[in-house]
Order: sequence, then C-alpha cells, then structure tokens
Amino acid sequence: MSLPMRPLPRSLDPLPGESLMGYLLRLSHRLDVPPLNLARHIGLHTQPTGGHLHQKLLLKLADQQIDLLARATRLTPTEAAGLTLDGWRDRYLPIARSQPHQTRISWSDAWITLGIPRYCPQCLAGKDSADQVHSGVWKKEWHLRVVFACLEHACFLQHACPGPRHRAPSVSARYGLIIRSGDHVRHPALCRHWNTPRGRRREICDIRLDQQQPTAPTPSREALDLQQHILSHLHPSRPAREAAAYFTDLRLITAILTASWPRARHLIDTELVAPVDAHLHRLDERQSSLPSSRNRSYRYYRHLDVPPEDAASTAALLGAAHTVLHSSDLPRALAQYFDTAFGHPRTRAAWKRLYDQHAADCSDRLQAAARILNHPFASSVPRFPPNSGYRAEQIPAQLENHWYQQHLSHIDALPIKVLRRVAAVRLVQQAQDSSIEDAARFLGINPERITYTITSNTHKWAITDEARQDLEMALRELAGTLRKASLRIDYRRRDQLRNWALDPQIWTELTSYLPRIPGPIRPSLDDRKRQEALVFVWVQVTGGEPILAPRPIAEAKPPEVQRAWDARRHTTWFQLTRPDPLRHYGDLRKILTEYSKRLAEVIDASAPLASRTT
Repeated sequence: MSLPMRPLPRSLDPLPGESLMGYLLRLSHRLDVPPLNLARHIGLHTQPTGGHLHQKLLLKLADQQIDLLARATRLTPTEAAGLTLDGWRDRYLPIARSQPHQTRISWSDAWITLGIPRYCPQCLAGKDSADQVHSGVWKKEWHLRVVFACLEHACFLQHACPGPRHRAPSVSARYGLIIRSGDHVRHPALCRHWNTPRGRRREICDIRLDQQQPTAPTPSREALDLQQHILSHLHPSRPAREAAAYFTDLRLITAILTASWPRARHLIDTELVAPVDAHLHRLDERQSSLPSSRNRSYRYYRHLDVPPEDAASTAALLGAAHTVLHSSDLPRALAQYFDTAFGHPRTRAAWKRLYDQHAADCSDRLQAAARILNHPFASSVPRFPPNSGYRAEQIPAQLENHWYQQHLSHIDALPIKVLRRVAAVRLVQQAQDSSIEDAARFLGINPERITYTITSNTHKWAITDEARQDLEMALRELAGTLRKASLRIDYRRRDQLRNWALDPQIWTELTSYLPRIPGPIRPSLDDRKRQEALVFVWVQVTGGEPILAPRPIAEAKPPEVQRAWDARRHTTWFQLTRPDPLRHYGDLRKILTEYSKRLAEVIDASAPLASRTT
C-alpha cells in the first residue's frame, strides 16, 4: 500500500458522530466518484479492480490506513480514527468480538450491524448548512443494536426502505460496507438495494431514506429516557467495565425474556407487544428453516441471541430487560422467566452456551443471580461455582429442624421429609460444585431416589406453582445463615457413629434413670428398643435420616427376628418423636436427647475442627 501522491482536490469535515460509511458516501457524492474508487485512491481498498469495501473497516483501521485516510482528506489522525467504532470497543464488547484476530476466526457479533444500519430520516435529511449540503449524517451509534431511537428528533430509527416493498437493508458480508460501492454516484440518502429480488433487468430502488414515514410509531418518554441512559454508557465519563457489564447484562436478560415470551408481556407497553410478537415469529421461521442435521441445542442457541431488526421491538425488549435488571431482588425477578424459558435440557444447554460465552463480562450482580438460576434439577445442567462459604461436611443428610423452621417451613408444596432431604442435597451440591447424584452419595442418600425426586416431583411442582423460586430464595438465605454461623458442625466427623452400637451396659445405665411407672405393667427395654434408641441417638448426633441409620443389633439377630422388629420399627420411631408422647417414651426421649448432646460434644472435641469460625 503506497501513500497517495497528493491529497484529494476537495474534502469534507466529519459531521458529529459520523461513521466511516457515511463519510465515504458524502465525500463520494461531493467528488462525483463511486465510493469504491474513492476508497481505492485513499488506500482503504487494495484490489485494482472489482471487489467491495470490507465491512470490518468500520470496526477499526490499521495505523497505516489512518495515515492514508488523514493525508488524503486533510483530517487529523484522531478524526480519521474517530470514524470507526474502535473507540467503544472496551464499552460495547460486540465491537471487540467482531474485530479481526490472529488467534481465532473472525466473525461478526449479532449485536452489531456492519452493513447499512438503522437510520433516522430527519438526520439523513440534514440541515440547511454548508457542511450538510451533500446529505445529513449516518451516525456511528446506529450500528449498535442497542440504539433504537434518535433523541434529537424523538423518533424511532427506521430499519427498512420506505418503498412499496419495505425491504430491510442487507447486512450480508458479501455486500460489503456499502452496497454496490462500485456503481455510479448516488446521493448518500438513497436506498441502494435492487427493487426486485432477482432477474437480469433489475433496477436500483433509489428511494430516498430521508423521508419520514407517516405511519411510524412514536417512542414514549420512557423509551427515550432509556435510550439516553443506554447512550450514556458510551461516554468516557462512565467506567468502561461498568458500561461493558451493563450492555452484557441487557443482552443476557433479553435472551431470557425472548425465550420465555410471552411471559414478560406485562413489562412492555401495549402498543409494542405486536412488534415483539412479529420479531419472535420471524425467529421461529428462521429456526425452522435451518438444516435439521444441525445440533438442536446449537440451533436454539443461534435463535436465542438474535436482537430484533426493528427499533420498536428493540425498545420493548431492552426496556423490559432494564426493568428486570434493576429489580431489588434480581434472582427472584429472573426466576419466573428463566424457568419458563429453559425447562427443557435442550434449551438449558443453549442457555449454558450463551451464558458461558458472556459470564466473565456481565456484572457481579447478574453473576450472583445466574449462580442461583443455574442450579441444576438434574446432573446434566449447569452447576454453581464452589463459592458457597461453607463446606459440604457441615450439612446433615436431613436438614436441621431449626434451619427448616426458619427458612423452609413456609414452603408447603412438598412433604416436609422430601423438602428437608432436597434442601440438604442442594446445599451440598452448591458447596461441592457437584452433580445431584454425587451430592446425594456424599450424604449417604440413594442417588436414584433423590434424582427422581428433584427432576420429577420438584420440577413439576416448581413450574406449576412457581414455588421453585421460593425454594431457591430460601436456600440462598439459608446459605447466608451458614456463612455467618460462628460454629459449624462437622457432620462427617460425627459419621464415625456408623460403626457404633449402643453398648448393653450403657443402655442399662441410661434406662436406670427412667422414672418408675406405677402399676404392674413394665415397659419393655429389650434389644429391640435398644436398637431403636440407637437409631434415635444416631439421628440426633449426625443429622441423618432414620432409614439410613446403622442397625448392628438387628443385623446380629436371625432373619425371623429381624422381620418382626422391622414390622414395629415405625411405631417405635413415631412414639419417640411424636409431639405428645406417652409418658414412658417422653421420659426415654429426654434421656436419649441428653445423652446425644454429650456424645456429640465428645465427638466434636475429639480433634480440632477446621470448620469452627470465630
């Protein structure tokens, strides 16, 4: 690439916010030179004949290209570089993702338009001033898919030609930065599309885009305020990391709302519901037209992350996403849409793919909410990172009763036993970053049983009654309680009771404290009751479920004795645990409870507990 012999005979100053595409169109019109020939002369196009202007020129110019453009047009290097989107790459990350890179394939992010963007007809019409005699301004910001309105003229941007066919400008890379850039000179505000899709005798549309459409909807004051807020994140006064996180949050939440539509209909103005419905209909048609041989999850992922073409539906979805993002309880606000959108493994896999791609760039607040939303109800779906603040061994197999009463007792859609079991497994799963099955095994629970409970009972219950989010919030609050606890019990250490048996001598000593019951009938204190007392103590000390307790005394008996004992097991357990026990069982429970406390203290003091906090 060689430097031009001399600057262009005439040039133009860039208009405020003007894009490289718009500048080349205006300068081409002034010099009466096709845009491609102009670009070739100033060093932006190196092919001697044919070809088109590469869309990536809009993203960033190389240093040598900046020098060539500045020399030829008498601009400063800063003005030349300012015609591209590169100055926003750290704020609006689709720009950086779309830029050519040596170590990965170059592609264009769906949330940026590199061809003809949306436009404001009044901006294209320009003003009666010398600097806009060759057309108004094609703005850089219009190439960002989060820009849907012109604040100066309080109108939605247009995305299609106002002609009878209402064709949307193509963004295909084969058309380049400027459609038919090698054709003869046209006014910058003229539509450059063909007026028919194919045929030898096609004619160029040439309809003026700077004519306001009489039927165009008008944005509300709220929509314009949202656009102002969005654009403020492109300003240097905003920290780049904050801006990037905000745009990423909007993108991910928009995907959730899109996938759960029409669940979020109530967040959108009535007059904007129809454009969103039309957008979703187009997405469905596009997805159904994809080859069936493609991975279904990938097809849904591509469907999930497509922003609307028109400005009205963009305003509607971004407005809804902004509202959800600023909810006081973001996980709860998102859960109602997330469950509807990603209840199927295929859709959940698509979400995981999208979230994993953007997780590092979204805000800490959305990351925290996503960790709650991404909790699996089966082993094949995303898992929480291991940042719970407590350890798995500090969770008993059956949730402590005071934990249940404080955090879960208001959830009445599941049996108490099932709820306490599910909660314990989920807390262990969070602490270990493991699957449901592994967490259940850690607690000594049959993984097939707990997986079925979570994937069937709980899943149906959550979707129908919207109670899953209540469980998620309760577990979140309980995890916070565990993190703040000054003393956490190591239930794995207490698991040494698995090989423990209530010694007959200790049993005799304990029962000697029972008050004498008047009358001739004495309650039985045989080995069967000793076995049930062992189970009671084991449950008190380990926090496990009675069904999982060791039964060494029963196992030493003949099969017929074991069967007889099994038949009475539940009756004895009921008597020991009922709120209004008979006198004998009430007295025995007090003695066994006190013994359990002493035994737990001995076990906990047997070695230094790493889980103790001060």
